[in-house]
Formats: sequence, structure tokens, C-alpha cells
Amino acid sequence: MVKPLITILTICFNQSQYVETWYNGIVSQVNDAYDLEVIVCDDASSDNTLDRLFEVGQLQRDRLNYLDPGSTIHIHTNTVNLGGPANLTKAIGLMSPRSEYCLMLEMDDYYKPGKLIKSLNFMLENDLDGVHTEISAILPDGTWIERGWQNICRPQPEVIDFDTLAANNCVYTCTFMAKSELIRKAPTPATFATKFYHLGDYPLLLYLLHSGAKLGYLNEPLSVYREGVGINNSKRALTVEADARIKDWAWKGCPVEGYFEPN
Repeated sequence: MVKPLITILTICFNQSQYVETWYNGIVSQVNDAYDLEVIVCDDASSDNTLDRLFEVGQLQRDRLNYLDPGSTIHIHTNTVNLGGPANLTKAIGLMSPRSEYCLMLEMDDYYKPGKLIKSLNFMLENDLDGVHTEISAILPDGTWIERGWQNICRPQPEVIDFDTLAANNCVYTCTFMAKSELIRKAPTPATFATKFYHLGDYPLLLYLLHSGAKLGYLNEPLSVYREGVGINNSKRALTVEADARIKDWAWKGCPVEGYFEPN
């Protein structure tokens, strides 16, 4: 029996201080139930992110690095900075054709042991196209919150449908796992960014739900999110306007053809 291939897409830029926790979280996902490919796209970092990848995991750039015979990490390096949406679009394009499930993980966030196998089993048991989970959160002052949604956010709906998500973005990207074929067929993060600035994950989820995807919620904190750290944190001034644009687009039925054409 051929094992499914799970792909983790990681984009990073100047995040050397988070390499070790990210890497340890990746290694903890190796499991005999599936093959694993990790695609890292470094966006022309000017710090020692690439050096730390080698120091921590002996990971060499622009080649396959093996965690075990069925688990690989490939470090791709950009010669110029593409920006988050374009960098993630590049990572999606590098997925293996046999990838069945994929996740998106910025390097400042990381996975707890069992994240992938529990998400995979939950999807299979409930016939889902995607699943997201509760988070643990690290606040800017270093405070650890074991259940981030429960303690610092808002009650998490057990079932995410289009109307719920259009009204309120209630999914953290670092918790989300979906069938790879759906991600390949959807508009790219770079396409979404032409209208929604740096926000690509929220409209992607709305598009998937509007297209009929079934998304479930696993009420266990399996990912760790660093509040106020992500690649897009410097662009938060645009977030309110982008969020309003996304909601307007969603209520119009998530149009694609003609909508994202240059003005």
C-alpha cells in the first residue's frame, strides 16, 4: 500500500531565532503512516537563517535533506525578496505531484508532536477536505497560553461554514491542513495579494468553502502561534482595510475571473 504524502510549506525571512523550535516541531511529525516533504522557501534573508538551518539540522540549501527514507526537507533560496504571498505561491508550485495533503507554516510558528497524524486521522474519519485546530499561543511578552482561542480570542465554532468564516476570520493558518489538490486549483496567494495586500490565507479559505470544501475543527492545541511576530506583522496598518475588502469580495460570491485583473 502506497503511503500518502504530506507536504509542509514553510516561508521565512530573517527568522533565525526561531529555526530550532520550527525544526524540532518538524522532526516530531515523522511517522510511518505517511511520507513527508517539507519545502522551505527563504526569501533572501539577510540574517543567519540559512546558517542556523545548517547548524540545527545539517540542512543544506538547494538540495534534498533526508530526515528518514520517507521524509525530506528541501531548502530553496530566493536571490531577491519576493514578499510573503509570492514566496508562498512559489512554495505551492514546488509541491510534489503525488502530495495528497498540505499545510502552511511560517517559521516563527511550530507544531506540537502528533499534529500531522491527528489532523490526518480526523480528516479521514470525518470525510473532510480540510481541518484546523485549537492553538497554543506565545504572547509578545513571552506569556504562554495553552488554549489560545479559549483564553485570548473568542469561542471557536465546531463547524466552519462559509457564512461563519465570512463574518469572522476564525482560522489560524498554522493550524490548517487541506487536500493538496484543492490548494493547487485555487487562486494563488500572489493573486489574492493584488487586491488584499499581504492577506492570502483568509481569502483562500473562503474560496475553498465557497467551492464546496468541507472544513472541520479539531479541538486540541496542536500548533503554536507567536502573537505579533509573523512575516506580515509590519503591514498590520493595512489589515483592517484588507479585511473589509475580503468580506465584500466574499459576499459577492468569491468571484475570480476579471476580479483580480490589474486596474
